[in-house]
Formats: sequence, C-alpha cells, structure tokens
Amino acid sequence: MGGTNFTILTNNWNAADSFAMRNEIFVDELNGEPINDAIYNRNLYVMEKYNCSITHVNMDNVEQSNSKVKKSVKAADGAYDVFFVRHHFYHSLGADGYIIDLYGMPNLDLTAPYWDQNSPKNYSLCNKLFCVDSDISICDKDSTAAMVFNKKLAEDFGLEDVYGVVDDYRWTIDKMGSMAKDVTSDINGDGVLDQYDRYGIYYERDTMLAFLSSGGYALALKDEDDIPYMTFDNESVLTILNDMADVLYDGTLSWNTMYWESNGGEDFNDVKNRNFSNDMALFMWVRIDNTHYLRDMISDFGIIPCPKWKEEQQEYRGWINAWTSVSLSVPNNPDAEKMENLGIMLSDWAWVSTKMLKPAYYDTVLNTKITRDEESSHMLDLIFNNRVNDIGAKAMFGGAQDFIYMSMTNDRDFTSKFAKYASKAQKDIDKLVAKIEELG
Repeated sequence: MGGTNFTILTNNWNAADSFAMRNEIFVDELNGEPINDAIYNRNLYVMEKYNCSITHVNMDNVEQSNSKVKKSVKAADGAYDVFFVRHHFYHSLGADGYIIDLYGMPNLDLTAPYWDQNSPKNYSLCNKLFCVDSDISICDKDSTAAMVFNKKLAEDFGLEDVYGVVDDYRWTIDKMGSMAKDVTSDINGDGVLDQYDRYGIYYERDTMLAFLSSGGYALALKDEDDIPYMTFDNESVLTILNDMADVLYDGTLSWNTMYWESNGGEDFNDVKNRNFSNDMALFMWVRIDNTHYLRDMISDFGIIPCPKWKEEQQEYRGWINAWTSVSLSVPNNPDAEKMENLGIMLSDWAWVSTKMLKPAYYDTVLNTKITRDEESSHMLDLIFNNRVNDIGAKAMFGGAQDFIYMSMTNDRDFTSKFAKYASKAQKDIDKLVAKIEELG
C-alpha cells in the first residue's frame, strides 16, 4: 500500500473513565502484558504485510471525537479512516452521512467469521449498517452485561450449584430471587438494612435494561423492514418489568448500589466492588469490565450470564451497554482508492485480532488472571456468543431509556411512564427513518 497511513479515532467515555480506549488500539512497545503485547504484534503484522502505518488519535470524551469526525467529513479531508463510535451516536452519525453504510464498503466481507455475526441484527437500520463489532476492540466486550456470584456465600448457605442452574437453563430472574432470599442480613445489628449490610443481590439502574434484554425483549425492536418500533404496549414487556421489580425492589433481597453515590457517598463502583470483595453480596450485576476490579478478592467468584425471564427461553442474552460500548465505523471519505485499501486492511486487522487479541483478553486475562475456574470460560461463551442491542436505549427515542431512574425510588408504574414517552419516541423514530431513507 506504498506507506499509506490509516488514522484511527477513538475516545474515552470521559477523561478518567474505566471504559477508556487510550491503550486499546495502538501501543508503542512490548511490555510483557498479554493484551499490550497482542495489540503491538497484531498491528505490526498488518503494517508489515501491507507496508502501511497506523496512527491512533484518542480524545478525552465523546463530544470531542464526534466533533472531529463531523469537521473532517464536512471538509472532505479524509483525516480519519476508522472511528470507534459510542453507541448512543452511531444511528445519528449514520443518518447524517458522517459514517458510511458498511454494506457498501469495498473489500469488506461482513459474513467472515472475524466480524461479529450478531452485528447486522444488532445495529442495522433500514437495511443499512453503520457500525460493526469485531475483536479489534475490547471495549465492547468490557461493556457487556453479566452477573458475578460469590462462591463462598453460595457454599456457606448450601445453595445448589450455580453453574449447574445456568447449564440446565433454569437461571431466571425468579430463580435468582429464590437463591438470594436467605442471604440478606443486618450485619451490623442496627435494625436497618442499608449499605453496611449483606444482600442477596447488588444491582444498579442499568440492570433494568440489561434484564429486559436478557429476558428476550427491549425498549425497541425492529420490524420486517428493519425499522424500529417501541414496545410500550407489549404486555410481555410490562410483565417482565414487574417481575423484575418484584425481585430488585425487594429490600430484603436486593440493594441498588447507586444509592451510595446519590446520597452523597463515594463513587458507587468503588463501594460495590469493595463490598462484593468482602463477601457482602451473593450476586452482583456487572459489566464485564467490573471483574477487573475483583482480581484481588480473597473469596472465589464466578461469572454467569444475566438471568432469563422464563425457563423456556432458548438462550441467554448479553446486553451491550448503551452508554459505554463502542463499535467500528468508517467516516465518509471521498478518496475511493484509500477506501479500497482500507477494506483490505480492516479485514486482516479483524482476522489477526481474533488470532492474537481475543486469546489475550478472553483466555489469558479473564480465565487466568481474574476468574479461577474452568466453568467461567464456558459461561463467557454463553455471554459473548449472543450479545444483544436495544436500539430504543441506544437511539434514546423519546428519552425512554430514562425509565431506569424509576429504580432509584422503586417506582413500578411503568405503564404511565411509557405513556409519557410514546408520542416523542415515535416522532424520533420517524425523523431518523426519514433521514436514513434520504441517503438512498
């Protein structure tokens, strides 16, 4: 490729966030850490094979990177070849023409196994695909929802084998509640259940969306024409939310870990990770990223999928977080020859990432450095092999994703809440669809 340089644009969620991408795409040297060295070696492979270079530009926040892409496309300067877009923005950037429909990308075979085959189902809109997942990035894996459980507490309370429950496809919201019911205890004896006591379940606001998806539904689904529609009037959605509230809103079972911060305490992530490490909860809802902060935990823990709604569901579903995740997109670039080369480079970059980076992340780090049993490897397969997207939450139709704040007050009047969102949500969908259809 004659020394062509490919510039990759990324961003941190914010300047200090754990879902940063500053060291995810490009590193300067080997340092003996598995992920670092895998990134270095996969990039070296691509650069040597194609006589090209890779430049990584990482911004401190989402707004900065989105602005960079928009300015570049408007100027037609081709400044950025790849953009790892945060999920709240792929739909609007695509509809406005800033990132391209990958179905039309030259030399890019999206049916190849190194591209996530769930991506078309997850991200396509009006039969256009503005972003795709692969093993090039690990942020999308870190952003996937799951549960962890404390093995010591499970043994102390004589619970049945948690992994066995999952493997038998009996792992549901109700089953989680029944297993957790005897664990909650007023540890400090003050007669009040609060953050200083032990609980069966730790959860947070995002858990509401994660369990809706793991239960087989979403705020918005897509019809046969790949057009989104809201599920506000779906009785099953309302039922699953109420079943979820029966467990999560029950103060003798569960504790919303975000109460700490909302009541003026320290960062809720720090507290929940510390408390879980100190055997203060049996189950905890997490994004996979959270497990990195449990590696020094004395008691053993395991990773399992989010629970299903009903046993008869055929598979577990791993919700991709609406706020923190990223996917690969390609800014609109007028240089046709470079786009041809980019398609070739991306294909090999994704392929070699599956060969090098995926084992470093998945096998070495998760299965050896964090989790401490063979079963967790199988559980990760269940989580990652069927990851799901909720376009209703990602595109924020009508602001409906904010229903998760109902969990902060144990509000379960979902029907009334959704009624307030309905009109604006439909207008947002109609506007988005019209823009995408104008692209041709």
